[in-house]
Amino acid sequence: MGPSCPRCRNSNFSYRALLSVHPSFGEFSPARINCPACGLALRVTARSRLEGAGGVVISLIGVMVLLGRAHAREWLGIVAATSILAAYYFVFWPIIVRLKPWTPFQYWLPKSRIVGYSLYLLAPVALMILLFYLGVLFGWGM
Repeated sequence: MGPSCPRCRNSNFSYRALLSVHPSFGEFSPARINCPACGLALRVTARSRLEGAGGVVISLIGVMVLLGRAHAREWLGIVAATSILAAYYFVFWPIIVRLKPWTPFQYWLPKSRIVGYSLYLLAPVALMILLFYLGVLFGWGM
C-alpha cells in the first residue's frame, strides 16, 4: 500500500526515502522528500506522526502488561520492546506514513490562556499522576 503523492498519486517511493522522513527523537520540523514522478516537495502529515507514536506507545504498554501478568523475566520484556520498536520502524512506518505538500510545520497554540494551561500543563501533569497511580496499584518498579 504505502503513501502516495497528493498531486500525481504516484506511490513509487523508495524504502530508504520513506525511512528518512521518520521523525527522529527531538526533531520537531519534518524532513523533506521529493516525489520521484513529479518532483513535488512533500512532508509527513502530523496525523501520521501521532498515529505512529500512539501505536508504539500502546503496543509497548500492552506487551509489558501481558508480560507482567505472565510473570515473565526482565530480559524477555527488553527483547519484546526492542522487537516492537524494530518492527514499527522497519515494517509499519513505511506503510502508515502519509505525505502532503511541503509547508513549514506549525504548532497549534490556543488563543485562550485557560485552554492553553489546561492542554499544555494540566493534561501532562494529570497523565503523570495517573501513570504513577497505576504503577503503585499494579506494583510496577518492585
